[in-house]
Amino acid sequence: MKAKVIFLLHLFGLDVLLLGLIEKLLLGLSKRVAAWKDAAISSLNRCKTATDDSENCV
Repeated sequence: MKAKVIFLLHLFGLDVLLLGLIEKLLLGLSKRVAAWKDAAISSLNRCKTATDDSENCV
C-alpha cells in the first residue's frame, strides 16, 4: 500500500512538491527555535545582571 502511494505521488510529481513543503516547514521551525534560544539567553542574562546588581547593594 505504501509503495502504491509513493508511486502515485511520483507519477503526478507531488513527491517533489511534498518534499519542498517539508523543507520550508523545517526551515521555518529552525528559525523559530533559534529565536526562542536567543530569547532564553537574553532572559538569563537579564536575570544574572539583576542578581549581580542586588548582591552588590548589600
